[in-house]
Amino acid sequence: MRKMIGRMCAIATAAVVLAGSVMSGLSCRVYASDDKGLVAAATQQPFRVLSAQEMVREMGSGWNLGNTMDGHTGFTPNETLWQHVETTKQVIKTVHDNGFNTVRIPVTWGTMIDDENGYAINDKWLSRVQDIVDYCVEQDMYVIVNIHHDGAEQTGWLRIASDDIDSVKEKYEAVWKQIAERFKDYDEHLIFESMNEVTGPGNNIQFDMDRVMELNQLFVDTVRGTGSNNAYRWLSVPGRYTNITNTTQYDFRLPEDTVENRLFLSVHYYNFLFGLAENTTYTEWTKEMTDELVEEFAQLEKFTSQGVPVIVGEYGAVDKRNEADRAYHYEVVNRICNTGMIVACYWDNGEYDLTKEPTDYNFTLIDRESCEPVYPDLVAAILRGKYLAGPSDCSDLSKGTEIIPITDFGLEKDELCIEVGALYETSVKDILPEDTNDIVLWKTDDPSVATVYDGRIRARGIGTTTITAYSQKDGYGKSMTVTVIAQKGADNIELSVPEQLELDTDSYTYIDARTNDAGAYLTYRSSNEDIATVSRTGKVLAKSDGVAYITTTAASGKSATTRVVVGHKAGANEISLAVNVYYNDNDHSFFSNEYGEPITVTGDGTYTLTFDCEEDLSDAAAKAGVDSLSKMTAIYIKDHAVTLGQEKKSKLVSCNIMYDSVVVDGVELTVTQTEPKSALKSSGIFDTNDPINSWDGSMVEEVSVKKHVADFTTVENPKTVEITFTLSDMEFEGTDDMENVVVDVEGMELEVIDNEDGTYSVIANVSPADANEKIYFASSDESVASIAEPTVQVTDGKAAVTAKALTIGGSTITAYSESGVAESILLGVSGITEYVSEADSVGDIIPAPERDIKHEESTEETSETTSEADTTARESETQQTTQEPDTEPVQADVSAGNVSTMTAILIIAGVVVVAAVVVFVILKPKKKSDSKE
Repeated sequence: MRKMIGRMCAIATAAVVLAGSVMSGLSCRVYASDDKGLVAAATQQPFRVLSAQEMVREMGSGWNLGNTMDGHTGFTPNETLWQHVETTKQVIKTVHDNGFNTVRIPVTWGTMIDDENGYAINDKWLSRVQDIVDYCVEQDMYVIVNIHHDGAEQTGWLRIASDDIDSVKEKYEAVWKQIAERFKDYDEHLIFESMNEVTGPGNNIQFDMDRVMELNQLFVDTVRGTGSNNAYRWLSVPGRYTNITNTTQYDFRLPEDTVENRLFLSVHYYNFLFGLAENTTYTEWTKEMTDELVEEFAQLEKFTSQGVPVIVGEYGAVDKRNEADRAYHYEVVNRICNTGMIVACYWDNGEYDLTKEPTDYNFTLIDRESCEPVYPDLVAAILRGKYLAGPSDCSDLSKGTEIIPITDFGLEKDELCIEVGALYETSVKDILPEDTNDIVLWKTDDPSVATVYDGRIRARGIGTTTITAYSQKDGYGKSMTVTVIAQKGADNIELSVPEQLELDTDSYTYIDARTNDAGAYLTYRSSNEDIATVSRTGKVLAKSDGVAYITTTAASGKSATTRVVVGHKAGANEISLAVNVYYNDNDHSFFSNEYGEPITVTGDGTYTLTFDCEEDLSDAAAKAGVDSLSKMTAIYIKDHAVTLGQEKKSKLVSCNIMYDSVVVDGVELTVTQTEPKSALKSSGIFDTNDPINSWDGSMVEEVSVKKHVADFTTVENPKTVEITFTLSDMEFEGTDDMENVVVDVEGMELEVIDNEDGTYSVIANVSPADANEKIYFASSDESVASIAEPTVQVTDGKAAVTAKALTIGGSTITAYSESGVAESILLGVSGITEYVSEADSVGDIIPAPERDIKHEESTEETSETTSEADTTARESETQQTTQEPDTEPVQADVSAGNVSTMTAILIIAGVVVVAAVVVFVILKPKKKSDSKE
C-alpha cells in the first residue's frame, strides 16, 4: 500500500463553503452559463498512427459478433432475428476478458437504406451499430464495421453483375459516406471493411474481381473524402468472395490511397467438409489437413511480404461433438496467423442448443446470456495459437493437447500512477512452472479509468481501478491498483455543459460541452447506466424511465454535471402490426420482404390484416416484375415498428394468437391451428412466423412447398390475402409491475470526514429520513479528489461515498438526488506531496504524451515545433499524403520522462494560499519485451 508523505486534512466544518439548490423548471437544454466565450468541444479523438506490425500486435485475437447486426429477413435486419440476445457492454467485456481484442461487427443495412430518400440510412439502426462500437472502444478493443449481407451472392442490392452497375455504385457510395461521416472522429480502434463475400452468379472470376476492385476503390475514396480521422484510418478490402485463392491467384490489386500503408487485405477461411458441412461424416482434423492449410495460407505472402497485413475476417468449424479436433484446428489457424502478420477473427453465431442430436452444428464460443465460454478449451486453443511461440509449419501441434496450468507468477509492480492519456506496458514475471503452456490474460474493473490488453495499460479517465492478470486455465491471478491522475499543464481548461437534458426512452443526444479549448480531452461518466449511458464521444442513450447524472471531465480534472431526465414516449401501450410477405422468387431475382398497411392494436381482441399486391408491393418489386403472392418463403404478421427499424423489440411481455381465417383472392383456406400460440419470438419481437412458412410449416392446408418456396394450391397467381386473428393474454411491458413507492429527498446537508489514510468520507444527511432515492456525488476537480463509486442508495437518512485525495487543492463535491435536490461542499486537500511505492524511494508517475491538445490543420511540411521523437515516429510509420486531409491526427507516444512542478494550494476557511512547490519525478516506463514470457 502506498504511503503518503505529509498530512491530508479536510477543511474544518466551520470553514466549509456550502452551496445548495433545488433544480426545477425542466428544459431540454439548460446551460449553467453561456457567456464565457466558450466554444463547442471538438469531437475528433486523438489518433495514433501505427505501423502494420503494431496494428496486428495490438489487435490481438479477433471475434465476430455473428448473426446479430447481420441477421435479416428479406434484407430487413434485426439484432435478435438470428440469435435472441441483445448485445450488452457485459457481452463485450466477457469477450475481452477471455482474451480477444478485436470485434468484427457484420452489419446488414438492407431495407434500413431508404432508396426514395437519397439512400438515407435509418438513424436508429445506425445509432445501434454505433452503440455496439462504443461498447468495444470503451475497452480499447479494435472493432471492424462492414457492409455484410447486402450482396448475399446476388440476391441483395450490392450486385456486382448488375446491368445497372452505376446505380449500384451510387448507392454503395452514399451508404459508405453516411457510415464514414458518423464515425469519422473515432480514433484508430475503428476499422472499416468494404464488403463481405461478394461474388457474381457465374464463374467469370476475373470479371467479378474487377468489379470488386472498382467498388473497393470507391470505398477508399469515399471514406478518405470525409476527412477528420478517416483520412488516416486503417481500412480493409477483400477480393472476390473474400476467398484466399481467388484473391492471390487472380489479378487482384489493392486500391490506390491518399495515405500509404493503411490498408488491410480481407480474406475468410473455412474447410468445407470439416467446418461447414452439416453432417457427422467429416469430424477429424489431421496432420495432413494442417499441412494443406499451411500451404493455403502461404499464398497470402504475396501481400504480407510487401508489408500488407491481412485480416482473416472469418474462420471456424461447426460443432460435431468433436471439440478436440476443433481445438487442434483453431490452434493451427492462429499459429499460422501469428507467424504471418495476420489477424484472425473467429466466427461466433451466438446461438446453440447442446440438447440436439446428433448436434446443432453451432459455431458459438461465448454464451451471451450467461457471459461465459461455452467451450473453454476452444478459446484456450485459439489463444495458445496466437500467443505461444512455435514453428510456422505447426509440426509441434497435435490433437488433445494437455494444459500445464500456471501455479504462480509475479507482477512488475503492485501499484501504478499514470496520467490521463498515457500508455504503460507491463508483463508478468517468474511464471511457474517454467514449462507451462497456459496463457496469461488481463482485465480491468473499470475501463473508463484504465483499459488493458496483453499488459498494455492505457489511462482513460481520472480515478482508481484494479487491473488483474490471471491464468486462462484455472484463473490464478494477481492484481495491481492503477491510479489515473490529471494531465499536468492542462489546468487552464474551463468547462460548461447543459444543466439538464430531457429524453424519451430509446432516444439519444450528445453532451454539448463548451470549453475555452476546442481540442480539450474530455471523458464522461453516468451515475446510472440502467437509466442513461454515455459513450466516450459523449453520446447519451436513454435506456429507461428515471433520472441519471452525466459528469463531463477535462484532462485537467475540472468537471461539470448534467441532469438527464428520461420518460416514456407517447403510445407506449400500443403496437402496430402488418402482414409481411417474404419473397423467394428466382424467376424475377427478387428476394425481399414486403409489407401491407399496418393497424394499431392496444389489447386483446379480433383483428384483420390484408396485403394487396396492387397497393402494397414496392417499386422495387414492380420493377423486378413481381405482381402476385407466388414463390414466397413466408407470409406472417410482425410488429411494424420493428420492421421499420424504429424499435429493437416489441413492448410486450406476452401475447397469444389464434388464426380465425385466411382468405386468398376471396377463397377461404383451411386453418389447421387448433389452439393459441405465442406471437412473440424468444427475442421479444411480435413475429408470428406464419400462417404461411416454407421452412417451419404452415397453418393452412392449401400450400405446396418445394426447395423452401411456398405457393398456394387452390388459387393461381393470387393478388390478395386477408388474415383474421384473435389476440389474447396481451400484456405490455411495465403494466404488471407493482408501483414502487418513491419517497423523494426534500433536503440534504453534507459533511466531510478526514479518514487520515488519503481518503475522505463525504456524507449526505437526507430529509426526510425515510427517503429512498439514490444520491450521486460529483467532484468539480477530479485532479484533487476523485470518487470511484459515486452513486449510492439512501439508507436511514444517509448516503456516503469515499473521495480519494490525489493532489493539493480544493474541489467542490456536489450531491444530487434523483428528484433534483443538489447540495455542495468544498473539500480541501493540503499536505499531500507524492505517491511513494513500497519498492521505490520515489513512485513512478507515467506522463501523458506531450502533445498539443488542439487538432491543428495538416500542412505539407512538418511543424518546426514538432518534437524530435514525434518526427522520427512519423517518418518511420507513415508517408506524407498526396491529398491533405482536413486535420492531422494527434499522435501519442510515451516519451522520456521530465521533471514538472506543481504549486501546492492550501485552502483554509475558503482562502487560497500558495503554500509550497511540489516536485514530481516522472520516470520513463519500462518497455515490455516483444517475446512472450
